[in-house]
Amino acid sequence: MPQHRTEGIVLKYVDYSETSRIVTFFTPDWGKLSGLVKGAKRFKSRFGSSLEPITHVEVLFYAKEGRSLHNITQTGIIDSFDAIKRDFDRLAYGGYIVELFERFVQEGEESSELFSLALESLRMLCDWTGDLALLATGFALRFLALVGFAPSLDVCARCGGSPPGRGKVCFSPDEGGILCDNCREPGAAEVGTYHLRLMRNLSRIPLNRMEKARVKKEVLGETFDLLNRYVSRRGDMHLKSPAFLKATVTS
Repeated sequence: MPQHRTEGIVLKYVDYSETSRIVTFFTPDWGKLSGLVKGAKRFKSRFGSSLEPITHVEVLFYAKEGRSLHNITQTGIIDSFDAIKRDFDRLAYGGYIVELFERFVQEGEESSELFSLALESLRMLCDWTGDLALLATGFALRFLALVGFAPSLDVCARCGGSPPGRGKVCFSPDEGGILCDNCREPGAAEVGTYHLRLMRNLSRIPLNRMEKARVKKEVLGETFDLLNRYVSRRGDMHLKSPAFLKATVTS
């Protein structure tokens, strides 16, 4: 079996046996990479804390042709993101970031742009002095754009027409964004001017320039909730982290 070296971010692990774990990494050149780490659960394991989620590591592994589970032989910490792990709120939002990568990224796909976004977002999360939900919302919008699920925020997602200039517009996760008056549908969420402007700004302006932005908590919370309903619908999946954030951090 050929041996490979790459870098990755630890997304999760599950116990495999009394001494081993299966660890999932997000890498720039292999996409999502899962591997068996023998001896990972031993008290004096040579892997130490390098297998903890939200850790940037170097990975040495043997690739098994035709199989999705590889043999991980060595890992080394590049960045442990200690500032995230020492703070409950930052850790909760870090869990949100890694869950999106774990659920959307495919195995075996080159993902250098997404990997750069992951590192940038986690580094910013370490030092972010503004509202953490603002960073998470901006990250999600950029993530969706890179995976091909960016919501339509400027024109009607159904007909391509322009929405009303003022007041509330409909936002449909099923259709992929905002809807004009002619295409609005029952059950679609109503989005106010502030919500729509916030999503547009966060998707276009560098996030470090938005750190000090003053956004009403109610508007930010509603926007974050709406975006996560959109993510779940478009990705056809149930995300666990938004509910955890709402119950423990944003409540």
